[in-house]
Amino acid sequence: MERDGVATEDYDEFDGSFAVITGGRGVGYFKGAPLGAGLGGWTEAAKHLRAVKGKRSAFWCAGAFQASTVWGTDVYTDDSSVCNAAVHSGMIPRTGGVAVIELRPGGSSYRASKRNGIDSKSYGPWKGSFAVIGRLP
Repeated sequence: MERDGVATEDYDEFDGSFAVITGGRGVGYFKGAPLGAGLGGWTEAAKHLRAVKGKRSAFWCAGAFQASTVWGTDVYTDDSSVCNAAVHSGMIPRTGGVAVIELRPGGSSYRASKRNGIDSKSYGPWKGSFAVIGRLP
């Protein structure tokens, strides 16, 4: 199919996809489950998505790496940098990528650790969390 000078091709089954929706924030699928579009940027957090616990979103981590604070290990406070948490979790490299997160309820505590060159911090109770569950190619 060709539209507006851009040609597309058919492709077999794939782990991730997305759709561009006029006036929307974007929706797609990751391993068969709906995927919302988060924001981009190395310092962007997920706090604005707190109301959609259980949902998944993609975050575009592009451009030069920028260090930003991360609280937790495996499950992170929702005010943590999503892209830095994705590097910490090993889902994307410092050169960037598209991280897929799942929004979760808040936790009673968050454990610090050092992984992949990122030092996360510990924290006590917090109202919202996320886990980095994958990446899009």
